[in-house]
Amino acid sequence: MKEESLASSIIKKMFWTIIILIVALVGTNVVWIWYINQYDFVTETVEQEVSDINSSTINQTGIDK
Repeated sequence: MKEESLASSIIKKMFWTIIILIVALVGTNVVWIWYINQYDFVTETVEQEVSDINSSTINQTGIDK
């Protein structure tokens, strides 16, 4: 009888440990989504017309042809 009680106690502890870990995982994911959504990510496409076909600038790094 004591062995059954011990096994039952261990199973209950493992069950609650797994539940707590799942809740912690979901909670941290929700907090991460909330945190990352505080920032606006802006993407912008910039087009530039070239007046001379023999000259070009790449990403404003000063690399000229």
